Formats: sequence, structure tokens, C-alpha cells
Amino acid sequence: MPSIDIARTAWLSAGLPETVPGVTIDRQCGSSQQAAHFAAQGVIAGAYDIVYLLARALTAGGPDRRALRDYLAQVGRARAAFEGVTGTISFDDRGDVAGKSVVVGVVRGGRLVSEATQ
Repeated sequence: MPSIDIARTAWLSAGLPETVPGVTIDRQCGSSQQAAHFAAQGVIAGAYDIVYLLARALTAGGPDRRALRDYLAQVGRARAAFEGVTGTISFDDRGDVAGKSVVVGVVRGGRLVSEATQ
């Protein structure tokens, strides 16, 4: 379904002549589409294990948030741990990736500071 040419509509609503051409460029969700392409490239390259794991969860349970949560919560417990390029992924009973440290970025004084956490 085509979208409304909002620039053209605004032009004509302002009483300006129809003889002047106009165009609206519509990039709805362009950034999310680009993110999906980057993720797909990473999966193809075998670089983004978590995206591949999420794809498995989507395939098994669909896009429902609860189904995704339940699938991922079972990885390494009721389901086998995920063996990926970056190593084994399994979740503990708190939902944390067991045995891997996490790096959290915090902005302090206008600068990004990394803090290693467990």
C-alpha cells in the first residue's frame, strides 16, 4: 500500500501551484532494516552467536516474548547449551550467561567508561 506524499500534500495545502513537482522520501524503519541486515551478515559469517541463538528461539516458539524468554531460560538447563563460534552459551537460574564476564559502559562526565562486572 503506497504511503501519502506528505510533502506534496503540504505543498498543495499551502495553496502553491500544482505545476511544481514534489516528492517525499519514505524510509520507515530503515535503521531496523539495516540492523537486521547486519545481524544476518554476522550469522552468515558465524560471528554473532546470540543472534543465531535468538533465531533458533524464534523458530521454535515464534515472536511471542514469553515464548522467547522461556526458550532462552532453558538453554544450558532443560535444553542443551548452545555451542557457538565464541564458545558455549548457557544461562543460569538468574538468566545470566554462566562463566562469562559482562562489560557495562557507563557515561560519566560526558565520557564513556567501561566497568567489568560479573
